[in-house]
Amino acid sequence: MPKVNSNNTRRTPAFYDFTTQSGQLVQINLNGYTARCTVTGDLKRFHHGYLAKMIKDKYDNNIDVFELNYVSRAGVSVTRAADKQHHIRSQIQKLQDRIVTLQSQLV
Repeated sequence: MPKVNSNNTRRTPAFYDFTTQSGQLVQINLNGYTARCTVTGDLKRFHHGYLAKMIKDKYDNNIDVFELNYVSRAGVSVTRAADKQHHIRSQIQKLQDRIVTLQSQLV
């Protein structure tokens, strides 16, 4: 049964055509669809038109690829912070190696 909002009107289904990993064409109602971030595990809701365009543009119109790879903005910030820490540690190691090289040249 469709959800009813405060005005006692029913949500109109918003069906969109997507492909699956096996190449099948499927119709999915994106009205009220929730996506799960693969990094944080958080559920995220989108306007159906925005979600359909995102799946079409970023995930090659493949709903299975979207469900397996969707990363929210919060998830991106988590991975960016980890990448930044790795980059800083790498820079520190390079500088320490350079210091050792320079100290050996002093002798």
